[in-house]
Amino acid sequence: MATNEQPPLNVSRESSPWLKLAKDAFENSTSYIDNNYRNQWERNISLFRSQHPKGSKYHSKEYTHRSRLFRPKTRSAIRTNEAACAAAFFSTDDVVSVRPENDADDKQRASARVLKHILQYRLTKTIPWFQTIIAAYQETLIFGTVCSYQYWEYAEKKKTVTVPLFDEDGNTVVNEDGSEATEQVEEVDVIKDKPVIRLIAAENLRIDSASDWFDPINSSPYVVEIIPMYLQDVIEKMGEVDSKTGMPKWRTLTVEELLSSASRSENDSTRQSRHGRRQDPATERRNDNSMYSTVFIHKNTIKKNGKDWCYFTAGTDYMLTDP
Repeated sequence: MATNEQPPLNVSRESSPWLKLAKDAFENSTSYIDNNYRNQWERNISLFRSQHPKGSKYHSKEYTHRSRLFRPKTRSAIRTNEAACAAAFFSTDDVVSVRPENDADDKQRASARVLKHILQYRLTKTIPWFQTIIAAYQETLIFGTVCSYQYWEYAEKKKTVTVPLFDEDGNTVVNEDGSEATEQVEEVDVIKDKPVIRLIAAENLRIDSASDWFDPINSSPYVVEIIPMYLQDVIEKMGEVDSKTGMPKWRTLTVEELLSSASRSENDSTRQSRHGRRQDPATERRNDNSMYSTVFIHKNTIKKNGKDWCYFTAGTDYMLTDP
């Protein structure tokens, strides 16, 4: 959002209309998923895990003392397809092939060579490309779709260092006692500077049910991503200062508010199906109130007046950022 643009709705009130938009978008999309997709998703997950799905006759009383063996044909078929996918993408040393549009153009050939080496480095060094491809393909075979978010991760840390003091001619300035004069300057250390491909679980993304099937993201009036975060990471975000505005990046909430906002809305049966009979690490250990508890932050992208307005909320209860 440009600095001279203002949101079309008031954000200064304690009960922001943007919070209501985020809540309505989340509840409407969740209701549609519950009624149309969730049962099939959980059934597919159970079959992939070689387990009889919910509602199967093998869970009835009539089959209490009968054989309930499950032949892992579903998992075997998916593993076979994953092997074919790995062979298709990684049968050569080069993970990408970049060619110039016009082979007669020397500049295009040189540009293609440079781009190929850059992509080769990124996809083999900074991006876990093999894991990303196979995980995305597996998600597609199980859920019928896969979602991902591509962005550039950049983080820096400022520090103060002592350096020699020089005059206008470049000579070292000396103190009266003959010692070398110094000054304090601020330097910036780049901690992270790399592209990232992050897969999003199907149950953690919400769009409008009436969006165009050909372009669902851009045609939907809203997109809500549910982001699991450690409590300590959320608190750190609240303490970070935006270098452009000089204000904290996220609004300050108490630990109790963060935990309560997560506990009311994030008991997801699909996520639990992924873990099977194991404990859900995101929700079932949240009662300890430690900094390692998991809370769920919503990244809301709302289309209003022809523009996309992005802001974060703690569940559907509290605003964390302004649009």
